[in-house]
Amino acid sequence: MRRIQVILTMFIVSGTLLMSQCEKNIFSFSAPDKTETGLIEEGKTLMTEGKYADAAAKFAEAMQQNPNSTSARYYHAKASLHASGFNSISLGNLLTKQRDAGSTPVPLMDLPKDSSNILYQVNNVIINDLSPIADSTITGKFTAKDINLDMTIATTVSGILSFKDTNNDGAINAQDVDLSVLFNNNGDIQIDDLQQLAENPGDLNGMIDNVDSLIANAGDLIGNLLGDSASGFDSSQLDSLIADISATARFYYVNSGEAGNPGMGDNDGDAYDVNGNGILEPTQYTSAAITRILNGGTPEWLDQNGNPITRTRVINEGLTPPNGDWASGDWGVDDELLDGHDNDGDGLSDEDSFAVTMP
Repeated sequence: MRRIQVILTMFIVSGTLLMSQCEKNIFSFSAPDKTETGLIEEGKTLMTEGKYADAAAKFAEAMQQNPNSTSARYYHAKASLHASGFNSISLGNLLTKQRDAGSTPVPLMDLPKDSSNILYQVNNVIINDLSPIADSTITGKFTAKDINLDMTIATTVSGILSFKDTNNDGAINAQDVDLSVLFNNNGDIQIDDLQQLAENPGDLNGMIDNVDSLIANAGDLIGNLLGDSASGFDSSQLDSLIADISATARFYYVNSGEAGNPGMGDNDGDAYDVNGNGILEPTQYTSAAITRILNGGTPEWLDQNGNPITRTRVINEGLTPPNGDWASGDWGVDDELLDGHDNDGDGLSDEDSFAVTMP
């Protein structure tokens, strides 16, 4: 009888301990916190563990719950960037790298296509995430000042990589034309191989639109960083990069022939109103010159005596068409052809051009 009592007592004690332990386990293994705050905290923990893609997914869930959460947007942008294999420091260093003497590739233009596309996509995500904070559409823990450097870098990177998205489909891949984009000795942008886009001038103009818009936004943002030592970033070199791209990217609009297209007029600022009528009229070549160009030749800026025609000669000597291959119109207005050559002798190729359909 006593043995039965002992066994029963042990069973009751064991059961009580088990119930007590079960209660502890219930609380210890509670369901994940799916609130906005819980998702953000879980994402931050995953980031500290280096699981950036998983962290980005948690922040994306938080953004779905509250699109106006500055914290969810900021951390989603940060995790997405790290998941891509890049970070703000490495990008900042690439953008502000000292230029070598002579012609130098524009930063990021020498990246392989696959890396370029990854970076292009993630920076567009960052811009989408942070824009509502930057323009103060939403407010919260993170302010426009907090994300200004991130937005400046992201818009600059996307602006430069738009040179690689030549068909403007939002991706950099085998369907895009490989262009060489350099700074020349004067600090001007020189884009080579644009003749590959001669049959699609609308694509070329769309590409320049994207570059110009993003770089202009970066120029607006960089103004808030200049002289701000608190960021720990030397913004002066980035400001110089943005200014140089902004100054000459628009040179490469092409007059596609469509009404109102952005390539109409003097895009590179070298026009001269030859007849003084106050109207800048496109440079027109002779039919012989066009035929020569279509057969792989180049226009000849030579006067009737075979001497080179320059803007200085046009102004100082009063040269007027017809003169050489110059048939009519004003000097320096849509005066280049998309043929890969420096038709007007100013040191740049295919700027301020007009489209000639190749056979």
